[in-house]
Amino acid sequence: MNAVRTSILLLGLLTVSGTAAAGLIHVDAGNESGVEDGTSAFPYTTIQAGINHAVSGDKVIVAAGIYKETVLMANGVSLLGAGWRDTVIDATDLPNSAVTFDGTPASPMLSGFTITGGRGDQRSDIGGEPVTIGGGILILNSSPVIAENRIIANVLDEGYCLGGGIYVDAQAATPVIRDNIFVGNVAMSATVAGSGKGGAIYVAVKDGGAIIRGNRIEGNLAVEGGGILVENFSNAAVILERNKLENNQAVTGAAAWLSDADGSTTQVVNNEFTGNGSDTAAAAGGGVFAQAAGTGFFRIVNNTLVDHSLPQGSGAALALDDSVATNSNSLVANNVIAGNLAVNGSLDHTAFSGTIRSNDFHDNTGGDLYDGGGSTATLIDNLFVDPQFVLTHPNTYRLQPTSPLIDVAADAEAPAQDLDGFGRPFDGDGDATAQSDFGAYEFPNRDIELRFTGESVIEWDVLSLQESYDVYRGSLARLRATGEYTQDAMSEPLATQFCGVLPGSVPFVESFQPASGELVHYLVTLSIGAWQGGLGQDSQRLTRANDNACPLSP
Repeated sequence: MNAVRTSILLLGLLTVSGTAAAGLIHVDAGNESGVEDGTSAFPYTTIQAGINHAVSGDKVIVAAGIYKETVLMANGVSLLGAGWRDTVIDATDLPNSAVTFDGTPASPMLSGFTITGGRGDQRSDIGGEPVTIGGGILILNSSPVIAENRIIANVLDEGYCLGGGIYVDAQAATPVIRDNIFVGNVAMSATVAGSGKGGAIYVAVKDGGAIIRGNRIEGNLAVEGGGILVENFSNAAVILERNKLENNQAVTGAAAWLSDADGSTTQVVNNEFTGNGSDTAAAAGGGVFAQAAGTGFFRIVNNTLVDHSLPQGSGAALALDDSVATNSNSLVANNVIAGNLAVNGSLDHTAFSGTIRSNDFHDNTGGDLYDGGGSTATLIDNLFVDPQFVLTHPNTYRLQPTSPLIDVAADAEAPAQDLDGFGRPFDGDGDATAQSDFGAYEFPNRDIELRFTGESVIEWDVLSLQESYDVYRGSLARLRATGEYTQDAMSEPLATQFCGVLPGSVPFVESFQPASGELVHYLVTLSIGAWQGGLGQDSQRLTRANDNACPLSP
């Protein structure tokens, strides 16, 4: 008997938003019939034609293919591709942003596309030099949901450059940018020295907000804010949560650059920052550069910041400046800051008067906390110990059971959930008192590694009697054909679920044996109470969808 059994690791839970019933308009570049009416039989051949024939509430459904065009969205009309691997909006050598939302407050959705080749819109000029904005996506006073796209290789290099991947100008609007991949986007002028803000995402907000959640932001480039740049001008609220920012480059704020003024705030919560930086002299804030003015302030809480490099700079992980703020409300708490390199410290608080509380610093070349003279920051309960990361898999910074960072965080500052949606606080040290942990991940949220110790025996490590497990079997052929990791047993004979497996039933005995030529895979997820873990990540390090999950416990 031939059997393939694969272990897929617990890394997170993907949330898929539902949408209301609406009219469907179809687009397929492969329609060669000569007839186009937007039906599935005779789809339009361009995306713009589909949008032009839609009304608010409609969905434009785009078949797999490469669409060489730029797209102007319509209010209340959602644009849904067949998945970013198969559906491409390619704006190479075309003017304007690849996709534009201009005054679309009715929350349309853009999902399921690769968006590439955008060169941005030139909306104004300064001294004869154009202001070029939004290479991939341009959002002006609109509240769309940008979800599950790959935004790659959009480049702004002319004039004043803002937002290589996405540019957002939100006045009385709140766009949502979630579960996307941003790779290789650039905002760096070749004509104006020192200009380039927001390699992947640029957000400017007044009397509005933005939510940036669950994205992978990797290898983007700018002068300021290689990954994300946020400028909150007044009465603005921006949330950055559950993102993974890796290997982005900028002189200041290699991963993220924040500015909060006049009643504004940015919350940076449950993010993983790794390997961002710059070799430039006087670089600052390899992970985050944050500044506040007037009544603005920021909160940087329960993040993991590791392996940043500023060999000629200050604040390898964090550089903080609230010197022109009229308050001391800015807070840095419950973060893990380890393995970073800079000339002047992993956290530069020279111009900071807020609170630095309950953070862990370890193995930072160039020092942990740096005060160049002038800091009035309040430092409370910070630790300087080895966090004891579990580094079995790349870019995974969960805590080992023996970590000194378990159940010691400042609960009053901790978010209600961790990066994967696991509830805080949790009693991770077994002393019958629940308290939050440092960093982006709450223990025992962790990877589950499967071991096959016999033809019918599956094992994994059990750490707590409070845990249970969901075991999924599926057809490998179906997985390859459809992308379904968990499969409906009514339509797939090889599929089944074993829900709520208790620790006492591990090792788990599975008597099923596939027939000759059949291949099956197994997945195991962790459940604690009503929380259900995810299925790990795909080759792009995005969370896999659980399409046929076991029921949640009450």
